[in-house]
Formats: sequence, structure tokens, C-alpha cells
Amino acid sequence: MKLSSVVNKKLIFPDLKATTMEGIVDEMMGNFVEEMGIDKSLKDTFVAAIMERERQASTAFGKGVAFPHARVDRYNDFAIMIGIQRSGIEHKALDKKPVRLFFMIVTAKTKNTQLLRALASLAELTSHEGVIEKIIASTDTDSIFRIIDGSNVAFKKSITAEDVMITEPFFVTPEMTMKEAADVLFNKNIAGLPVVENGKIVGELTEKELIRVGLPESLSFLGSVSFLKDFEAFEKFFKEEDKLQVKDICNRNVQTVLPDASIVEVAFIFVHKNRRRVYVTDKDQKLLGIVMRHHVLMKILHP
Repeated sequence: MKLSSVVNKKLIFPDLKATTMEGIVDEMMGNFVEEMGIDKSLKDTFVAAIMERERQASTAFGKGVAFPHARVDRYNDFAIMIGIQRSGIEHKALDKKPVRLFFMIVTAKTKNTQLLRALASLAELTSHEGVIEKIIASTDTDSIFRIIDGSNVAFKKSITAEDVMITEPFFVTPEMTMKEAADVLFNKNIAGLPVVENGKIVGELTEKELIRVGLPESLSFLGSVSFLKDFEAFEKFFKEEDKLQVKDICNRNVQTVLPDASIVEVAFIFVHKNRRRVYVTDKDQKLLGIVMRHHVLMKILHP
């Protein structure tokens, strides 16, 4: 099923007038209840739900596009609205650019999966070269619909690793020194990084591997080290930080999935294999992205 099959031309609004996010939401929701013959008393409920989500985190992800959305009580359906505000509004976009194109989604409280499928499908649509610019330049609903239909983007059947991963992640290489790698972790404020060689993932370096270097192997045989009051911790680390390389200390047992792996598979790995991050690769182990546990929380459990 194509994405265009769930887009109603009546819900494309190519000439929004409001100049704030709350105004945009109010204007689009007013049009929505009018066009669909919905009880007008629900409009304020819709607006409040969407603005509450916006207060938690802006859905303006850059390139002049925002994806305001909410799951709403007293509404048992699903709808996508599209709106254009040609001069743009300021709304805490990641790239600081004005937002001109709005894809608004409302669903029933129980239809979280459908909401996620819509968000993933719209994200794919806006990733196509030139689509955002073409839609914003269009002045009528038929033209906008033709652009969406012509993109041939499918309405996703399920949520996959590709839909929630971060792309172009930071990484370290096997030849980097331990100090250089530690500096990357510190400067980027992250707990772990893939080790990449010629574009392919060959391992993982985390805080755990760095801390392990500072502890003698003999300590692993002890049940407790509470009695070592005067032990000089991490002496080995500071002696060898410029000598040891990432390839000498990294974990080679990394967990990878293909881009089309289901989010259930990824969640299973997090829980039952006790992993903090899952690496998304192609069939040749070329690194494409990373899914971390908080991505499941933010994008799936609390979209």
C-alpha cells in the first residue's frame, strides 16, 4: 500500500496563515474538524494533545519540516494532514531554519503502531531528493498529492531498525591509540563507539573496555576488592594510553542486524542479550547506523 493511499486531499492545506506553532496546529485542526464533519468540541482536545507533545520536544527535525502528532482520547480513527506556511515559522528546529511544511498526524490512543508507521513513511518521503522543495513550491492540493503519489513511498507495514537508527554515527578506527579513542568518547559525551575499518564494523569500544585496562587481570579472581584501600587505580591506563591501540582492547563481539530487522528483534537483543546498542549493517557488514536503547524509548514507547 502506498503512502498516498492514506492521504486525503481534503486534508491538504496549502496556504496556512498562522505565525506560531500553536496557531498552525489550531488552524489545521479547525480545517480538519470542518472537512471531516467531526464534533467541533474535539478540536481543543486535539490541539491540547499535540501542543503537549511539542512542549516535551519539538517535532521540527530540520529542512523546514515538522511532524506534530498525538494519540487522542475520544477519537477512534487515523488521519494525516499536510499544511504549508510559505513564510515559515520559528519552532526550535534542529537546524534553526524556519518551518514551512507540516505533516500532522492524529490517531486513537490505541493506535500507536499506526502512528509510528505514518511517521516512518513520512520521514522516508521527506528524505527523497527535492520532495520538500517541490511540495512547498506547490500552490494547490492536486499538485501536492501528485508529488506524494509519484514518490511511490510505501505506507510501512512494520517499524524496522532502519526507521529508528541514527545514521552517520561517530566511530573510531583500530589504529587509533587508547588516548585518542578516550578523547572522542569524552568530547562527544557518549559511552560507546563502533570500531570501523574500511567502512565495515569490526568491533566496539566502550567505557567498560577503557576501565578494564586500568585494572589488573588478577583482580578478576577476587570476589571483592573492598580491602584494597591503598591500591593505585588505573596506573596501567596512564602508562599505556599512548601505546595501546583500539584494536588491542576493543570488544570484537558486536551485535548487528540488517536494516529491515523488526523493532521487536532489536528490542529482544537489548533485553535478552543485554546490549546497549545494536549496529545496523548491510550484508557485507558495512556500518549504516546505530540503534540505542533510548531510541526505542523515545521513538517507539514515547513517540
